[in-house]
Amino acid sequence: MAQRIGIVLDFWDYSFNGTAVSTQRFIQALEKQGYEFVILATGVEKPNKVTFKPFSLQPFKWILNKMRTPLALPDDDKIRQTLAQCDLVHVQIPFFLGARVIKIANEINVPVVCSFHVQPENILHNLAMKPKFLINLLYRFFIKHFYEQADCVVCPSLFAQKMLKKQALSTPTHVVSNGIPDRFFHAPRLERFLPKREYHILSVGRLAKEKHQDLIIKAVAASNYAHKVKLTLVGAGPFEKNVKRLANKYLPGRSHVESVSNEALMHLYQTCDLFIHAGEIELEGMSVMEAMASGLPVIVSDSKDSAAKDFAVNPLSLFHFPSEEDLTSKIDYWLDNPKARAQVAELNYQTALKYSHSASCKKLESIYQRALNQEPLDNLDAVVAFTPRAASGES
Repeated sequence: MAQRIGIVLDFWDYSFNGTAVSTQRFIQALEKQGYEFVILATGVEKPNKVTFKPFSLQPFKWILNKMRTPLALPDDDKIRQTLAQCDLVHVQIPFFLGARVIKIANEINVPVVCSFHVQPENILHNLAMKPKFLINLLYRFFIKHFYEQADCVVCPSLFAQKMLKKQALSTPTHVVSNGIPDRFFHAPRLERFLPKREYHILSVGRLAKEKHQDLIIKAVAASNYAHKVKLTLVGAGPFEKNVKRLANKYLPGRSHVESVSNEALMHLYQTCDLFIHAGEIELEGMSVMEAMASGLPVIVSDSKDSAAKDFAVNPLSLFHFPSEEDLTSKIDYWLDNPKARAQVAELNYQTALKYSHSASCKKLESIYQRALNQEPLDNLDAVVAFTPRAASGES
């Protein structure tokens, strides 16, 4: 009989969200291994999906709608009925529904796995609050009411794991990258890096304050190549109107802000000349990984609150956040030097190979099996964190 796993992810239907995308990818892969899943979320009721009413108290409802991240209100009867048919529950985000699911799962002895997808820095940044004591307070709240109540916490990166351990989390933690599906891997082709009449720069990510698409637009506009560059910003989110306004102001006729299909996204990865990620807060950086797998040179923010900087294989792949001037200088460097772009693209591709989605699925399945069999989760030999190595020299 197939083992049934409950997945708690309030905004499951919001496919532009990185957490939703990675969760859906894991489920699709593990279903092929014989697992069954039931989703606990907001939105439309579907087979194998149990829906809950969204949180609707103002002014929080307005904020959540703006951020396009609805949160579910718990219904204990629904939760109990659902968990009664589950062998394990995996809570993806630490909010109202997740808290009740964990409490009830513990009462009826259903194993609980949590993921660390939500940084307190991210929440407070969007509320225009950055005091360190508030960040630490929110970490302690999440640890006490979520992560300490789970059997295991899954972290998408070594950076994320260190953040939780720094806050004195005692629950076993294991690093499982979101991983890169095979379809994104394309070895760099030399002709891609020849001098061109026009260069295509790409950025992919939720259109939100902490992703800093505004910084990218202004930096590209100040580049020596601004008249020869086409900028595509792929994504959706609460700052979409603002991003489009800035793109039209600084790069009129040379910029596009849009949501695209998976097929169109892969085509962009394979045909663009440079990828930029300016995010300030990031627990891993899926779009950076996908770009590297596609043989793209990348420029990444060196923000202290972002794990994406750990993917940089060359010092010139990092820019000093939040400096528009430094980002512009890095853009000009890579477009000035096609040979260097070709070399770093090959390094990026080789590095990305270490993050295959199939390997991540095996790690997550190992955790699930240990939890299902009630085996210790504090020492899983199958779950080994890969530590990125930055190159010391320039291309």
